[in-house]
Amino acid sequence: MKNRHLYIAIGTKHRELDAKILFACHAAKAGYKVYVGSVSAIQKQLPYLPKGIYIKQLVTEGTAEALKKIRSYGHTICAFDEEGLVFPDPEAYKRERISANAMEHVSKFFAWGEYQAKLVCEVIGPENANKVVVTGHPRLDILRPEWRDFYKPQAEAYQKEHGRYILINTNFDLFNHADGREAFFERLRNAGRINSPEAEKWFRGWAAFRGRMYRCFRELVQELATQLPDKTFIIRPHPSENHDEWRRFTKDLKNVKVIYESAAIPWILGSDALIHNGCTTAVEAYVLGKPVISYQPFEDDRYDNYLANKVGLVFTCSEKLIDLISCDFNDTTAIQEIEPTFFIESIYGTTSGAKIIRTLNTLEPTSFILFDFLNRIAHQAKTLKRTALGRQKSANVSKLMPKDSIQRNPGVDLNEVRNIVSKVHKLSLAFENLVVIENASGLSVIKIANIP
Repeated sequence: MKNRHLYIAIGTKHRELDAKILFACHAAKAGYKVYVGSVSAIQKQLPYLPKGIYIKQLVTEGTAEALKKIRSYGHTICAFDEEGLVFPDPEAYKRERISANAMEHVSKFFAWGEYQAKLVCEVIGPENANKVVVTGHPRLDILRPEWRDFYKPQAEAYQKEHGRYILINTNFDLFNHADGREAFFERLRNAGRINSPEAEKWFRGWAAFRGRMYRCFRELVQELATQLPDKTFIIRPHPSENHDEWRRFTKDLKNVKVIYESAAIPWILGSDALIHNGCTTAVEAYVLGKPVISYQPFEDDRYDNYLANKVGLVFTCSEKLIDLISCDFNDTTAIQEIEPTFFIESIYGTTSGAKIIRTLNTLEPTSFILFDFLNRIAHQAKTLKRTALGRQKSANVSKLMPKDSIQRNPGVDLNEVRNIVSKVHKLSLAFENLVVIENASGLSVIKIANIP
């Protein structure tokens, strides 16, 4: 394999960056020159970059035109769905997360497990079923035993700073959104996720459901803090939530901290247990072998995130939950089990990254032509001539981005990428010949040292 290029976009930084850099290292070791950056940074550069494989994060109706344009540049498109593991109503998932129009431009779609693959195939039809490959997701590769030491120093640092703590991960962005509910709904419409009166009604119902749960969690936090004053509780809000609302609510609760930094995994590893409702981190904690508590004061089959609420212990009232914490989780309640191979591929055996790379290798590489070369050279020259004023203008534009976008991804820094690759190398000498450089447009490039 020679000069194959792979483009990996990072959406929600704390959720995706570490795992996708690990995947990028495996791809680089397999001979790919891997470009890593935020979604906007990569998509702006795709017209000028060498033809390669672009891995998109979602394939909603609102992405169809963008995918068509990207493919017109000569790139091959593959895709994940970052939200494809934990979701409520499967019919709503098919309606708003998977678009047959968008999938026309996708060569391969990597599914978390058989369940998601089944739903995607129902949307795109049996004639396109060969596009869907059940691989699992790289975000779960980094949870496997062979890579858990990646987060060990950070988890130990959290324990040293905060002592023993119970982690509360929230998932209420539909109600407590950083930019306000109506602004979020407008973005859902623009993205094609709300594309009919039926979808609007369903989302409104889901938002009301999450709002009611949000109020119950505030009551729970108040009770936990008051009745268990010797325990420390750390609230890690959803990336898209209004974090200040949680800070204002807890400012007088001395044993409650609201912290949003780093990935969720080291916070989970450092905790005594995780409390949540409908959060993907519950599945991650389950895979890591950490105690998981699903707090479900009420249920609604239309809006409950089935998988996340089916792992660990389920409590419908705060009193029993408080009793469990009081006795340091010495409880005989049966822990619910899931069928991991049905929902999640590659927890065991071959990693999802290896399966994805194996699939990428089957895709026909696009040819390198003189026009591409000249186009890239012209773009690089233009990029290198940017003035300090131009850079400042870009910085000012970024300040106008929605608060949600800034919280989810303030940008992917070269030194951050280098540090992650260094951590990967320390855990496995197989990656000692990788280097990380920055291209003219500011994207991080991970490659084998002797690849030009």
